Amino acid sequence: MPRPGQDIEHAGGMDRDIFCAGCGYNLRRGAVVGRCPECGESYDTRALTRRGIFFPQDIGLPWGDALVVLLCGAIGGWTLYAAVVGSEAWAYFIAVPFLLFFLAFLYALVHKLTKYLRYRSLVRRIARDAATRE
Repeated sequence: MPRPGQDIEHAGGMDRDIFCAGCGYNLRRGAVVGRCPECGESYDTRALTRRGIFFPQDIGLPWGDALVVLLCGAIGGWTLYAAVVGSEAWAYFIAVPFLLFFLAFLYALVHKLTKYLRYRSLVRRIARDAATRE
């Protein structure tokens, strides 16, 4: 029994535009599983795995995540201020979890912003390459 994607491998490659997630190189007519000829990043376009490739999609700015980060930071900062200045012992029990949530959500926000900026860079490169081909 052939493994998934084996028939495509023997047919000579992919017949649609799929882009390398590392550099934006068009992998059309390339092997289904392999390395990008431009940057060397590995990719797998089989339907069950799909890693290392770029699907044109609309990734927006993570506004909701930014709001959660600001909210957790504000609540954590305010309760920490109340605990330190006002000598309110109960405020530490609220401040510490909110500040930990703030750090976790801030890490996630930075990751999503990096993904968004990388996506925008790839879209610009793909558009520029398409314009030069025409």
